[in-house]
Amino acid sequence: MTSRWPAVAPVLSDGVVTLRGLVPDDVDAVFAACQDPEIPRFTNVPSRYLREHVESFVNDHGAGVCRGEPAHTATLTREQLR
Repeated sequence: MTSRWPAVAPVLSDGVVTLRGLVPDDVDAVFAACQDPEIPRFTNVPSRYLREHVESFVNDHGAGVCRGEPAHTATLTREQLR
């Protein structure tokens, strides 16, 4: 039996919190979050994380999911979805 990874990561929501794949509209938020000096301290994000890095990361995400790589998600609250 062969399992196949979906071509598009599903959106999961309980009505309060939503998990979805990254989209180009997330670049600003990911870039802002990665400017926190604690992010590179506890992750593998480079300490000089440029906007070009974020754009590449977000734009390559969909292709990676299609190859079966881990899905990176945006976690959004109900207020953020408005």
